[in-house]
Amino acid sequence: MKKAFLIIFITLFATVVFAFPAGSFNLGGQASFSSQKGVSDASALNTLSLSPTIGYFFKNNLSTDLLFAYTSSSQAKVKHELVAYGIGTRYFLGMGNNKLYAGLGLFREYKTYKLPSWDKTEKLTCMSAKAGFLLPLSESVYLDLGTIFDFSIQYEEYTNFGINLGLQVFKPL
Repeated sequence: MKKAFLIIFITLFATVVFAFPAGSFNLGGQASFSSQKGVSDASALNTLSLSPTIGYFFKNNLSTDLLFAYTSSSQAKVKHELVAYGIGTRYFLGMGNNKLYAGLGLFREYKTYKLPSWDKTEKLTCMSAKAGFLLPLSESVYLDLGTIFDFSIQYEEYTNFGINLGLQVFKPL
């Protein structure tokens, strides 16, 4: 029992010592590009994705985030675009210089499909759950290894699971 109490105390102390203090800002996100080809004479499917995040710590280790996402895919004359924005929150737990985090978000998605003879735009309200691990690259820059699970609160069929790699910068005011 004493060992368990000591481990809990040390974990809580490490969280406070290596906290992201209230009043700090966070700027970060992920970017990716992929090009896929099924057969040699087919057109490539090119996809570009950007998802920046801006956060503000209103309490130690607890941030409110503005979420953005943009994805563009094209293959020959077919194009798909996704634009999303929303708000979320994340909680960070210190483990020495490393950090674990978990968060929730609510966002609005606009999906546009363009074909030579047909255009369609869908609007979805979605939620996302995310968790990840931050590895320090310098005093205020971290490598973000995370997962995200998005799901529509309008349609049961829409879900998205992703594994992300990105950068996060934390700066106190």
